[in-house]
Amino acid sequence: MLKINELNWTFCQFTHEDCLAVINQGGDITPEGDFIDIFYVNVLKMDPDFNAETNILYKEIYQKSFMSLELAISEINTKFSNWKFINLLDEQSAKSGGCGSCVAH
Repeated sequence: MLKINELNWTFCQFTHEDCLAVINQGGDITPEGDFIDIFYVNVLKMDPDFNAETNILYKEIYQKSFMSLELAISEINTKFSNWKFINLLDEQSAKSGGCGSCVAH
């Protein structure tokens, strides 16, 4: 079973029907003025009322924050690894087709 890890979390996700689960990175400032990284497990659902003016295709339906990447990875794999694993780099490669797909050949 494929899972998200420290090497692939920026380009892999889990999908199920019209939802996807991803890890995103953010940050915050402590009361002492130090910057800290925060990692979010987000579940997004495709918006059936997509509006081209707002350009918002997904709505957030779940978010949980973590102080470490390791904890976020554990959460996403525990809750969503039964969903379909998607490697976006593989998806992009499949769409590009490579040189051999060119109509000039």
